[in-house]
Order: sequence, then structure tokens, then C-alpha cells
Amino acid sequence: IHDWDDLRSLAILRNVRQAMARTARLLLVERLMPADGEPSFELATYDLMMMVLTNGSERTTADYRALLATTGFAFKRVVPTPTVFSIIEAELDGPCTQLCCGSANRLAMTRRWLGARRRS
Repeated sequence: IHDWDDLRSLAILRNVRQAMARTARLLLVERLMPADGEPSFELATYDLMMMVLTNGSERTTADYRALLATTGFAFKRVVPTPTVFSIIEAELDGPCTQLCCGSANRLAMTRRWLGARRRS
């Protein structure tokens, strides 16, 4: 998801959610930006590359929690690995409703997400 901007990331996660079985788990393998805003040189370089090449970004755990909640997922945990990547685990947060997947509310939810990102 790091190589997609916020709007496309939300759309991808909504589509994945609609296709998932009720008992399925979502696993994202991502680099995580530190919450304190002090990334290593390597991580800052990856973030810059994503921004310049794909209009995406490396995100914090809080960013992923918000993306997942907005699209109807319940964040479960982050599993560190011996590499620069972590595994983010999520599951469906209740039955699929118009709140996360319905076209009637999609624009309003996306605007709320973007407004929250601008304030943080």
C-alpha cells in the first residue's frame, strides 16, 4: 500500500475487504515510519522515493490503523521481522455495510480521512 496515495490506498483496501471471506485476515508487508517522526536515513530515503516516483508514502502504525478503520478493518497487531519490513495484521470489523463499502458514503468518508491526515 505504501506505493499508492491515500485515495488509491483507501480504494484498494475497500476492494480487498469486499472480496474477503468473513474469517480471512489481511496481512500487509510494509516499512513503518517511527511515531516520533525521526526515521533512519534509509527509511527517509524510501519515503522520498515513494513520494517522488509513485505519489505514495511510508506510513506510521497510526496511519495504517486509520486507513484500516476507515475501510472497515480492525487492526490486530504489527509483527516485526529481521528485515526493514513489518507485517501488519488486520481482520474484518463487522459485516460489510454501506459505511465502508457503499458508494453513498464513500466520498464523505474519504474527505474525513483526508481532513484527519491534514490535521495530524
